[in-house]
Amino acid sequence: MTIVLLSIISFSVSEWGVIDLSTGRAISSSASQNTENYVPPVVKAPVIYFYGSVPKNIVLSLGISPEKMTVSEPGFTEINKRPSWKIKPYNAEKDKSALSCWTDPGATPILANDYACDYIFYEAEVSYENRVRLLKEGDSIGFQNSGKYPVHDLIYIIGYPGAENGVLLAYYIPLLGPSETVWPEPATIPSETEIKGKMVSSGLTEGAASAFLAEWWPVLTLKQEKEEAGPWFQEGSLITSIFAYRLSQKEVDELLPISVEPKPEKMARVWWALMK
Repeated sequence: MTIVLLSIISFSVSEWGVIDLSTGRAISSSASQNTENYVPPVVKAPVIYFYGSVPKNIVLSLGISPEKMTVSEPGFTEINKRPSWKIKPYNAEKDKSALSCWTDPGATPILANDYACDYIFYEAEVSYENRVRLLKEGDSIGFQNSGKYPVHDLIYIIGYPGAENGVLLAYYIPLLGPSETVWPEPATIPSETEIKGKMVSSGLTEGAASAFLAEWWPVLTLKQEKEEAGPWFQEGSLITSIFAYRLSQKEVDELLPISVEPKPEKMARVWWALMK
């Protein structure tokens, strides 16, 4: 009798991140990356987690040139002219009192380029052009998606200190498809718990979604200002706004390809684009 032993790869990978479009006024079809005032959009704080039985040798690479990387923790190495990390399982007992700021308690500790960590963190310039436009006709506000991918959980909030809870107007669209234009009525923004459920449905674990929202939910709801982000829509010195939406994974994969060898059972990438 012949016994065949099958090698089962039972690990998964997930990532969340935010594309900072605070310089969106310079991002248009007529804008050139060679112009003096052009500032490329940056994907901020993408955090990559590993789950399950991590194999002894994994190579993770991003499909961009190393020159596009602005931050990397732990530091990347170049493999085939791509920013990369060699990853191994890390079996040492974790000090629960010293968990990192974006840790998912359910993630597997790893050695990334021989550095013990809970996740991989990086930031990079990306070639992204916002295709979701804000429209105004009189007192009506509309939204138009001229891109080829749908966007999800579109949030637009205009804030004013004298308004109730600081919110003057709020709009929410669960799904805006390609070539779709809508003129919605003002609506209540979903709760943090509801948005968390949507991100979990998109592939993140509850721990990863909680880590994202701990960092970004105050920003998405105008409860906290990011120091580096200026107002994107402003009619008065005290009026601020946030305009954000979640990208489809197909668009994320096109913007910044990622490869993991050996391939995981599952790969989830949940990115948001936002402008202030």
